[in-house]
Amino acid sequence: MKTNFLPVLTLAGIASLLPSAAAAQPPADPLSGEVTVKAVLFDQFDGVDADRTSFLERYRAQRGWSGDMRSGVYLDLDVDLKYQPDDKRTLTVKRWGEGQYRHGGQAQWDTEQFRLGATYDFFRRSSGGLDHYFSPNVVPGGTDPSYFPAGSTNTASGYAAQFNRDTDRTLYHVNRFDYGLGFSLKPGILGGGTTIAVNFDGYLRYGKRRLTYVLGGSDVQKAPVAPTNDFVLQRWRGMTQNVDENMNRVTWNLTTSPGKVVNLAYTGFTEGFDNRARDYRHRDIPLVAPYFYNPTADQDRPLGFNPDSSLTSHALRVNRTFGSTQVAAGYARTDLKQDTFTVPQTRFGFNVGKIKTQHANLDIDAGVTPAVTLQGHFRFGQRDNDSSFPVAGLLNAAESERLGTRLNRLEAVNYGLAAVFRPHGLGSSFALGWKGEDKSRDLTYHASGITQGVSNYRGDTDADELYARWSALNLRGLTLRLTSSYAWADRTGLVTEPSGALGLKAVLGYTAPSGTVFSSYYSLKDRENDLGRLTDKAVTAPITYQQDLSSTVQSAGAAVSCQPSKESSVHVGLDWTRLDASVLFFESSRRRFEATTSFALRDTVGSVVDHYLLAVGGDYAASKEVKLTWAYEWSKADGELASGYVARQLHAIDDTLDNVLHTLELGARWQLTKDRQLRVAYRYDNYDDAAYPVLSGGIHSLMVAVSLRL
Repeated sequence: MKTNFLPVLTLAGIASLLPSAAAAQPPADPLSGEVTVKAVLFDQFDGVDADRTSFLERYRAQRGWSGDMRSGVYLDLDVDLKYQPDDKRTLTVKRWGEGQYRHGGQAQWDTEQFRLGATYDFFRRSSGGLDHYFSPNVVPGGTDPSYFPAGSTNTASGYAAQFNRDTDRTLYHVNRFDYGLGFSLKPGILGGGTTIAVNFDGYLRYGKRRLTYVLGGSDVQKAPVAPTNDFVLQRWRGMTQNVDENMNRVTWNLTTSPGKVVNLAYTGFTEGFDNRARDYRHRDIPLVAPYFYNPTADQDRPLGFNPDSSLTSHALRVNRTFGSTQVAAGYARTDLKQDTFTVPQTRFGFNVGKIKTQHANLDIDAGVTPAVTLQGHFRFGQRDNDSSFPVAGLLNAAESERLGTRLNRLEAVNYGLAAVFRPHGLGSSFALGWKGEDKSRDLTYHASGITQGVSNYRGDTDADELYARWSALNLRGLTLRLTSSYAWADRTGLVTEPSGALGLKAVLGYTAPSGTVFSSYYSLKDRENDLGRLTDKAVTAPITYQQDLSSTVQSAGAAVSCQPSKESSVHVGLDWTRLDASVLFFESSRRRFEATTSFALRDTVGSVVDHYLLAVGGDYAASKEVKLTWAYEWSKADGELASGYVARQLHAIDDTLDNVLHTLELGARWQLTKDRQLRVAYRYDNYDDAAYPVLSGGIHSLMVAVSLRL
């Protein structure tokens, strides 16, 4: 992606450094801030060896001087500097670090006319390799030999008996480097409240990740075929795929208020995504004799293809006030384009990949009286699939297995009315509202395979919602907010859209005269959809089955913070979340792409999972020079991911959540002199997974830092 504004930004920055007649006198010491040198000692005292990745390393990888990622020592540097040659120009530079795999920084130059800034952030995410918990062969229940016992001829689902790992023992790490550069003109330059901002940002992602896939039933052959059809065991495979991605985006913003009559805001951006990693194809699969790839099959079919793409967007928003009425309107359009294509796509003529999205909105807020406000909104959205279609041999509704379900167009209309009442002198408000939503989907199905009757997609959604809100404030330090809603639908296009939904949320807060602050909340979201239908296809006596999906999410929490003494403070918080879901589980006689399909209800599958979080902490000023801090967090996930028939097919590792994470932090700050400070911090992390013990582990670290104030 080309960006031509960088020389302009550079010249503007240089020009602002030159002295001017209007510049104020510089301060006696224009440079201030703090520089901190840190030494960190870490040790993984429990868990897997370095040839595997522990759970605690997924988002907090560390590495010592010697290259050891289990224990070691490293140095790091934090910088927070401010250079102010006068009261009209300021340069700030910040840098923070938590080792080789987690650090970032920013710089900003501020003047009366403009602002110029730059940022960066680096982060590593680690995960297990194909010889660890991502490999079905080493996970209990990951493969099932009963799908292909000795002498079997099961060429349909027999591949589930064996997973083939086409890679060496590899640990997966993906690094992400984010960067940005921004420039903005302040309102005083252009007048009329006009501001202009141009920003450039992007990221680099590189590393390795896993890729798993299942080959088609006839892709793998064997010579000779006799005595068994065991070539089916070669279909389920996994390999290592390199990650090498780059995204660049330029964003521009304009806000203005011509004559202070109307406010205009325009935002646009253009973005380019470039996948520079190798694109693997079926011909790259390392089959070993006597197995070989079917010479009549298409060996150019992709494996894990990730296309280059470009995205452009334009959005305009206008708002104006007419007395006690505010009116706002907006329009936005986004175009997503596929820039590279697979070999089969090019061969068959699929050379256009494009999705166009448009949105328009109108919002009105009218004050009828000082105590009554009426609100209304109307929003329209449209998504068009303008990609190549039909494409004979690739995307063709007349050919079996050439198309699943294609969404040609989606139109959505959302509208609503509300009234807000604020009775004088009560310090509270009450709102009552209604919202409606209509969606229309233009879908294309197989002519000989998939039809609407054997899928969970439908063309239309028609839903309504009523809601009420009450807020009571300043009741002797007490605040209370209540929100309730009820939604229903006559038609749903997806099973995840509710045919009925109930919502409730309550927030209570209290501030005591002593300064103690208490807060609590409760939230309930109950959703159900019983409008889904599945119908047997091309059978003598077709039966229609009702799908029923329900979910209930509850959460509650409370927190208290206080100052037991002048020198100390304490805070405590407890949160709980429960997800309770169930769905009817059906089996089908054939793949849904095939012409004859019949269904059978197996069972009702449910899942109940609880999450708990306890957080306590505080600080204590032992003296004028010494301050102590402490914090502890305990989080637990507990529950079953399946029940009934499905649970009986799963091992505990896939059916159960049972893990606990402990984190303890102790810190001390000692003000050595006016300009020097010593900081010591200890951190203890321990993760215990009863369902999959190999993920368990513990890490503790000690940080010693010296800060110099300029």
